[in-house]
Amino acid sequence: MNKFLLLTATIVGTAASLAPAAHAQGIGLGVGIKAGGNASRLAGDVANKDYYTTRYGGHGGLLLNVSFLKDGMLSVQPEVLFSQRGYQIDNPTAKVGNSTYTLKGTSSYNYLDIPLLIKFKLKSFYVEAGPQYSRLLHVKDEERYLLNGNQASHSNTEPSLARVNRNEMSLTAGLGVQTSYGLLIGLRYNGSFTEFAQRFYHNNELANARFSVFQASVGYLLKLK
Repeated sequence: MNKFLLLTATIVGTAASLAPAAHAQGIGLGVGIKAGGNASRLAGDVANKDYYTTRYGGHGGLLLNVSFLKDGMLSVQPEVLFSQRGYQIDNPTAKVGNSTYTLKGTSSYNYLDIPLLIKFKLKSFYVEAGPQYSRLLHVKDEERYLLNGNQASHSNTEPSLARVNRNEMSLTAGLGVQTSYGLLIGLRYNGSFTEFAQRFYHNNELANARFSVFQASVGYLLKLK
């Protein structure tokens, strides 16, 4: 959280310091805020892939937009976002004698995302794409064991980060609408090409797993120049 606040202050301070120079050189400058939802799941060569389903979470943060052409047609947009990813666990029911056993659960991964996007806007419509660096902040696992359909046990754990790759690189692309009043409505896809699990994490079932995330967001962009 301290890192997130520091990066937030850096974006605001940078925007304030660059505004006079941007005005003098004809460069457009804006700052904004955005928030929305995530739908994430595992991609890659994952053992027992059907056991892992979509997890829904949220994201939110700040953005800085620097435009180089008239009416903001071409711009660069770095962002700092807090983002929730993960997956649901839904193992098939196993039958032993007259009893049935089922494992269900949720694994939650909280990240600090820093995308750097090239944005092309035509009137109110825009497309964007670029790389993203992410830093894993926290992991939480929740598991429920069901015996004959009834909950037999429940656990909440915070696994060690020692067996996951805390640094992640991915590619982001999206599209959306930006009105003349600064309202932002966007859809975005983020595909990681970094395997997040190391050896022996979750019995090695996730050794080749990567996150695949769809995002929907709303925001507001304030033009400083």
